Amino acid sequence: MCCGSPIVPCHRVPLQVLQSATKVSLVRNATWTLSNLCRGKPQPSLASVAEAVPVLGRLLNASDAEVVADALWALSYTSDGPNDRIQCVLDAGCVPRMVQLLSHPAQTVVTPALRGVGNIVTGDDSQTQAVINVGVVPALLPLLSHSKRTVRFCWGGSVRACAPLNSGCLRCAIRFARKHAGRSPTSQQAVQHRSKP
Repeated sequence: MCCGSPIVPCHRVPLQVLQSATKVSLVRNATWTLSNLCRGKPQPSLASVAEAVPVLGRLLNASDAEVVADALWALSYTSDGPNDRIQCVLDAGCVPRMVQLLSHPAQTVVTPALRGVGNIVTGDDSQTQAVINVGVVPALLPLLSHSKRTVRFCWGGSVRACAPLNSGCLRCAIRFARKHAGRSPTSQQAVQHRSKP
């Protein structure tokens, strides 16, 4: 209690805002805030962010690309780690939409979608299979020739984790790796998240 009022956990404030917000700017700011609450070193506990995952999943259907991108970054941060974190995102039903967003026209959406999918396919066999089952392999193929090198770099990690040998993806990835050997981007280039003042 502080001044007679209970202290509200910090992630609940943007969640409460997202329940009733109608202004795009308010939804953007709340989503960005929630995204930043899901990241960090040390990583926030799963218990402290799990409540946000279904809300983030709903935000993946927003019409505003900035909101979608920030929701994807939050899901990427949440799924980065042990299998229980990955399972939380799978259980919320976010993965089919994350895979669909791999074909979004904005790179600001594709990059965090790819990062999140890449995190999930590093889980156990059933978690990887769940992503394959929603069509990730065909969704990854067009990214091999994406104009942005950072997207192609992230693509390689996702393919290594989930491509079946007979899909043709592995052959494409090998050809790509040979063509671009020694030209991998730095980690800073591979993951760029916009900052707000």
